[in-house]
Amino acid sequence: MHYARTHLNGNPYLGIFAAASESHLFIPPRVPKRVVKEISEALEVSPVQTTVAGTELVGTFLVANSHGVLVPQDATSSEMRTLKKGTGLDVQILDSRFNALGNLILGNDRGAIAGGVYREEALETISDALGVSTEVGSIDRLSIVGSLGQVSNLGGLVSPKAREDEIRLISRAMDIRVERGTANFGVGNVGTCILANTKGVVAGTPTSGIEMGKIQQVFEEGAW
Repeated sequence: MHYARTHLNGNPYLGIFAAASESHLFIPPRVPKRVVKEISEALEVSPVQTTVAGTELVGTFLVANSHGVLVPQDATSSEMRTLKKGTGLDVQILDSRFNALGNLILGNDRGAIAGGVYREEALETISDALGVSTEVGSIDRLSIVGSLGQVSNLGGLVSPKAREDEIRLISRAMDIRVERGTANFGVGNVGTCILANTKGVVAGTPTSGIEMGKIQQVFEEGAW
C-alpha cells in the first residue's frame, strides 16, 4: 500500500475535486501534472482529467467504481465522451435534482448506499450504473454519505458521529470493516479529505500522523 499527503492547487479537500476507483483517477484539467502524477502513482491508477457539469468539483458530482461511472443530468456530452474514452466503462446519467452524486452516494465494487433523498427509480439507476446493489442509508442521520465516508474494497472510514447501525449497514452492504475517524486535522467529512482504493490512500496535507495511522489501519489489507 502507498500513502501520501498532498493538495490540489492549495486545497486539501481532495474528495471535493477528485474521485478514484481501482483503475482510474478522475481529476480536473487544471491540476498541475506533478500532482496528478503523485496521486496516480500512489493509487496505481490512470488519470482521467475532466470537468463534470462544467465545474472542477469532480468528486462532488461524480461516482465511479470498477463497473461504471455515474454523472448528474447536467453533465455535458463532451464530458461523457471524455469519461467513456478515458475509462472504457459505461457512463450513465442520474436524472435527479439532487445532482451532488459524490456527496450523496457511497460505494465500492460490491455495494453502495445512497442518501434518503433518492427514490426507487434513482436507486435502480445507481445500481445499474455501478453494477451493485444499492440501499438507502445515512451517516450521522444525514444523507451526505459520500461526504461523511470513504470506502475501498478493503475498508471504510466514516465520521466520528456515525451511529452503530449506520456502520453495520455500510459494512454489510460493501463487505468491509468500517471504522470512525477524521482527516485534515480533525475533519469528520472524511470523504471530502481522502482518496482511497486497495492500492493506496492519498489524504489532504493537514492530515496528522495519528490520523494517517488510523487511515492505514482501516484501508490496508491484513492490518487488522
